[in-house]
Amino acid sequence: MRRSSCVFFLDSLHSALNSGVKGETLNIDDNLSDNKKADLTWEWYTRHENSLVRDLFVGQLKSTLKCTTCGNTSVTFDPFWDLSVPLPSSSRCKLEACLDLFIREEVLDGDEMPTCAKCKTRRKCTKSFTIQRFPKYLVIHLKRFSETRWSKLSNIVEFPTSDSELNMGSYGANSNSNVHYSLYAISNHMGSTAGGHYVALCKHPVSRKWHEFNDNIVSDALSENHLVSSSAYILFYERT
Repeated sequence: MRRSSCVFFLDSLHSALNSGVKGETLNIDDNLSDNKKADLTWEWYTRHENSLVRDLFVGQLKSTLKCTTCGNTSVTFDPFWDLSVPLPSSSRCKLEACLDLFIREEVLDGDEMPTCAKCKTRRKCTKSFTIQRFPKYLVIHLKRFSETRWSKLSNIVEFPTSDSELNMGSYGANSNSNVHYSLYAISNHMGSTAGGHYVALCKHPVSRKWHEFNDNIVSDALSENHLVSSSAYILFYERT
């Protein structure tokens, strides 16, 4: 399934199980620390969106917007179901390079200029992301399908496959030194934008062996050393 279908499926499960209460307005004092703002925002969100699916798959992003004129900084916190990361121009790269691009500071200028809360007018700003709260199950979407042209990127992204090999600590808002994840599933897309086929690779929780799920056919997958390919589209990690 495509990334949109994956997120739609999780959101549908969440909606069916959601026991949250709607209607409460979020009001946060700007004088509070970033961590306190993050906690209050998360508490408000979990009261509205309360389900086992949310408990397992949702994390929290920290977005920092800084005015290049007055230096005023605005910080917001938003939930995320997956990280949709861009691919570098190189034909082969590491997953860390994609994550670096995701959190890289972006300049908002021209038509993209936001209104600075202090200047009270549109200003050139910088925007960057970090992860405030890490989910139990981390979903990483590799952006292989171009948003501007009808094409698919075939870059080979080398992603960690061994237990606890992916360390997301350097991408955390609070400089967590160790936030380890283990790969447990991959959604591969074969074909092009004109047509394609999805095949899942999943790791058995007991035997720890990899299996391939191709429609109604389940077979033993190749060894862990052969999981990385240009077909990898969505990566599923479990926090350890």
